[in-house]
Amino acid sequence: MRHPTLNALRTFEVAGRRQSFTAAAQELNVSQAAVSRQIQQLEQEIGRRLFVRVYRGVVLTPAGQALQRRLTQAFGEIQDAVIATRHERLRKLRVSAERAFATCWLAPRLERLSEDCADIDLHVDSSSRPDQVTEADLAVRYLSLRHRHCAKNMEHLVDVVGFPVAAPSLLRKRGPVATPHQVARLPLLHVDAGECWTRWLSAGGVRDVTFRRQIQMDDQSALLRAAVDGQGVVIANDLVAADDLAAGRLVRLTSVEVLYGGYWLVHATDGRRSSAERRFGRWLRENLTAGRAPALSNTGSRSEGPRVAQL
Repeated sequence: MRHPTLNALRTFEVAGRRQSFTAAAQELNVSQAAVSRQIQQLEQEIGRRLFVRVYRGVVLTPAGQALQRRLTQAFGEIQDAVIATRHERLRKLRVSAERAFATCWLAPRLERLSEDCADIDLHVDSSSRPDQVTEADLAVRYLSLRHRHCAKNMEHLVDVVGFPVAAPSLLRKRGPVATPHQVARLPLLHVDAGECWTRWLSAGGVRDVTFRRQIQMDDQSALLRAAVDGQGVVIANDLVAADDLAAGRLVRLTSVEVLYGGYWLVHATDGRRSSAERRFGRWLRENLTAGRAPALSNTGSRSEGPRVAQL
């Protein structure tokens, strides 16, 4: 006894569920004639009428209704089995990342990550303190040049530079800004007590600065949002500010930049890495460096040599 093909049964299930050959053709991305041929062949092989042709459409016969109900249930079970198998193959990866990195850089790239690492079930925790890695498989951490160190469970990802950025709305109110001395007269936003600004201004030749207005926050992403709203100028990490700069929400004020530190990948242990950890680390390295411009020299021209200052 010849059994109907799976393609014919699937075509009938869709046509019966949609009560339309035209709608079935659209769902299956085939022609209406192809649907009609499959149904006709299925009726011949079963030896029963499954549809009755009526004015401007078709309706199921009692035999067709019974078959359609059972096929819909069967195809549903097949789909559930495939989904369950797919989830069983997902490799769960717990990543701890500082809020600014997670919010400004990683979150806008999650779709790309899902495409490139489709078998990784990623869980990101941005609430942990920078020194806490114990609850995660690995962590992305920023370390300044003064505090950077390398242990067996750490991998260097990329160095980052800082430079002042502001919203176009602030510049429209304050006028053009091109030099470090002009930057110093603007409202300066801090992620610390002013240390980053002191370093950058010193690299730009501005000494003994008295900060007339200080707004301090403990999170770089919050500072960037304040800067986007025109509240002041912030020393931007060139990675976390990349999307705001590309979209024109922030603009770079001068060519002076300072190498402050870099991002590191910290594993929970120094033992063998899982395949998910290795793939995520490789994806990070590739995407953190993709499209980044070379450093600026002291003259403002692009250079392959050292950055303007390492403080």
